Amino acid sequence: MINTSKPVINKIKKECRVVNKTSDTNSTLNKHDTNLKIKICGITSKEDLKAAENYGSDLIGFIHVKRSVRYIDLEKIKSFSSILTDKNKGVLVLEPDNVEEALNDIFNSNLTNIQLHSLSPGEIKELIRSLFDNYKKEYHIIRAIGISKGELSQDKIKEIRSFAEFSSGILFDYQHQGKTGGTGREISLSTAIKAAEISRSSNPHLEIYLAGGLTASRIKKEGVLIKESFDFVDFNSRLEDYPGKKNHIKIKNAIETVKNR
Repeated sequence: MINTSKPVINKIKKECRVVNKTSDTNSTLNKHDTNLKIKICGITSKEDLKAAENYGSDLIGFIHVKRSVRYIDLEKIKSFSSILTDKNKGVLVLEPDNVEEALNDIFNSNLTNIQLHSLSPGEIKELIRSLFDNYKKEYHIIRAIGISKGELSQDKIKEIRSFAEFSSGILFDYQHQGKTGGTGREISLSTAIKAAEISRSSNPHLEIYLAGGLTASRIKKEGVLIKESFDFVDFNSRLEDYPGKKNHIKIKNAIETVKNR
């Protein structure tokens, strides 16, 4: 049972602010940098990893979610992260059943950027407190939130606000059958921008990520508007020849398109 008394909640808020403030000094996660940054997710091979890093991806995601066709185990993730020139670029993508599972995976990955596709706001508070108390590292917690077609419901707005308050970052992805990630489907930009505004109204220190079927052509078309509301664009399935195999020319084109906006 999580203790939700006022002193404990205030302590958690302080810990979250420490994570957000210290990440300002991180060369990859620098909130004072107004340039739109890039995350390439779903890396499954060393060749794709080096292509993403060499072409200039700011973050590189490794998916440890068993329902994903891009799933890789923790040993492979540790092997991949060890060859990164910048160790701060690695992102562990998780969908844990509980806080204990999340802690175990985080500890065994050696990564400090964590993208969560599950856990309630209360569980994330508990996770942050446990990481802060036990490991004394600067963990960056990104919570994925699914958005479907249409306007944001009141329940979705409440969900966004509740996660924004305690997370270091929020990633908006297309939601299908209650799950986020790997659909290859785009989010309406107007809806995503509204969601980003709601997030920042709850936590101005947040980094906001846009995912969901992103391509270089969409960046060319809507890049100015995206840059005004988001810190990161997250590419995955639309840069592949087939699930799990990235096309290096598409990676290069996507990164160059973002960098040149």
